[in-house]
Amino acid sequence: NGNEVTNNYNVTKTMGTLTVTQCPISDTNVTVTLSATSYTYNGGSQIPTVTVKYGTTTLTSGTDYTITNPSDTTNVGTKTITITGKGNFGSTTTVTYAINRSATATASATNPTYNGSSQTGVSGSNVTWSGTTSGTDAGSYTAYATPTGNYAWSDGTTTAKTISWTMNTRAI
Repeated sequence: NGNEVTNNYNVTKTMGTLTVTQCPISDTNVTVTLSATSYTYNGGSQIPTVTVKYGTTTLTSGTDYTITNPSDTTNVGTKTITITGKGNFGSTTTVTYAINRSATATASATNPTYNGSSQTGVSGSNVTWSGTTSGTDAGSYTAYATPTGNYAWSDGTTTAKTISWTMNTRAI
């Protein structure tokens, strides 16, 4: 008699013909959850565990659906996982998670003392430098440090920092 939704598939009867179609994996009765929705960059691959349920029943990966992970699961950015229905389930749905910058960039002045040779007046990690980072003569210099792609300053920002440094005079 007409249309009916039973378990995880649709049953439609029209003029004596019974049609059973796959339930879309994007159906409102299907929930997809991730073990985590954000990570901090650590240099390694980071992929959350995916759980797919139809109502209260946990579906089985490989039987009810397949997962396609993003091609880059290491670097900073928003990542998309695709879940494709299989068996009694059809179509696809997506979920996203984020890999955020690691707040470990550092930059500081070292202020060396003049010795007649070129010396570097700054130090840091996970940054690129511009401006004057080394000099030979005593005096004041300015360099600029910018966190590289997967890194940020300890406060989470990524704008260039000005590092003023001095080549100190040498005592006679």
